[in-house]
Amino acid sequence: MNHEQLTKLFSVAICKAVILAFCSLPVLASNSFNSEQRTDILIIKSADSGIYTYISEYLSQRLPALCNQQCNHEKTLSIHTGLADELGLSLQPGEYDLIITLGTKAKNKLDTRSLSRPPATIHGMIPLQATMEDNSPNHYYLVLDQPAEKILNAVKQLLGTDKPVGILYSQSSSWRLPEYEMAAKNNGISISTFPVLETGARNIGINLKTIIPKVSSILIIPDKNVYNRTTIAQLLLTGFKNRMPFIGYSRSLAITGAIASVTTDKDSIGQDISTLAIKLLNNQGMDELQFPSRYRLVINKNILESLEIDIDRSLLEADDVEVIQ
Repeated sequence: MNHEQLTKLFSVAICKAVILAFCSLPVLASNSFNSEQRTDILIIKSADSGIYTYISEYLSQRLPALCNQQCNHEKTLSIHTGLADELGLSLQPGEYDLIITLGTKAKNKLDTRSLSRPPATIHGMIPLQATMEDNSPNHYYLVLDQPAEKILNAVKQLLGTDKPVGILYSQSSSWRLPEYEMAAKNNGISISTFPVLETGARNIGINLKTIIPKVSSILIIPDKNVYNRTTIAQLLLTGFKNRMPFIGYSRSLAITGAIASVTTDKDSIGQDISTLAIKLLNNQGMDELQFPSRYRLVINKNILESLEIDIDRSLLEADDVEVIQ
C-alpha cells in the first residue's frame, strides 16, 4: 500500500476517531483533624461511568486501609459517594471532614463559600487551566496535565534532539510557554513556538503548512482554540500528508492520529489522591497544586510505521508504555 492509499485510509479513520475521541512555599491545611473515631469523607463524581466510577471505587476501598497504616490517630473513615447532578450540594457546617471531587463538573457543582470554615477539599482529574479560576480556601488540586519536563523528556526519548519541536498556541495557553521553554532547555531540546490567530479548520491547515519545514514534530498542548473538534482532523491529516509527527497529551489523540501521547496513568490517579487525603487527615502541609506522580506513553505503532519513523525498539516494551497496533 503506497502513501497516497494510506492517506485516504487515514483521512477516513481520523474522522471516525475524532467523533469518538472529542465527544469525550507549602500550604498548611486549615482543618485540624483530631483523634475522633469517625471521619466523614464525601466523594463527588462528575458522571456515573468509566474512569470516575473506577477511581471512586478505588478510593472507597483504598483509603480506609491506607489510613489504618498511616494515619497519626486511630480513625474510622465513613465514605459517602454521589453524583454531581444528584447530590444536594448545599453543605452544612461540619457535615464532612474531607471532600474529594472527580472531574471538572463535580468541581464546579461544589460550593463551599457559604461555610465559615470550609472542609478540606481535593479536586482530582481536572485540567490545569481550571485551577487558575479558583481561589477557594483550603482547596487542593491534582491536575491531569503532565508537567512540561516529563512531556519533553518523553519527546526526547521518542525523536531525539536533532531538530526543533513546534508548539502551536493561542492566547489562552500562552501562559504555559515559559514552562515549556525551561523544560526544553533542561532536556537539551530546541522548541519553536507559533501563535495561531485564526483558528478555523481551513486557516489552521494553511498555517501548519508554513510551519512544517521549520520543525521536526508538533507537540500538542491543551488549547481548545487551536485543538478542537473543528480543527484536529485537519491538523493531523495535514501532518500525515507531509510526514510531520504529532505528539499528544491524551490517549484519544494517539488513537486519532498522533504518533504518541504522554498521558496520566489512570492507576496513579487513585494512588495520588489517596496520598493527598492521608496528608490532610494527618494535618501535614503541602502545595495546593499537585501534578500526577506517573505518566504513561501511548504509542500508535501504525502511524509511526506509516511515517517511517524509527524509534528505540526497547521503548515499545517498557512497562509504562502502551502500544496501539
